[in-house]
Amino acid sequence: MYAMKREIKLNKKEISQMRGMAGFKRVVYNFGLDLLVASWQLPEITASDSKRIDAIPESVHSSYDAKT
Repeated sequence: MYAMKREIKLNKKEISQMRGMAGFKRVVYNFGLDLLVASWQLPEITASDSKRIDAIPESVHSSYDAKT
């Protein structure tokens, strides 16, 4: 089996959309990272980092949304 390589030729509108999607990914990543760092300050959560996001109380989510 072999792979076919093709170059995508985007116009200016498509380039702008691709850059916008990449920017949104950074926003989502930074949001999750901020929640994880905030969870380190909560003494009632003793889970590993992979389970901390699920254990964060709803009040933290709503207070973060109010800031933005």
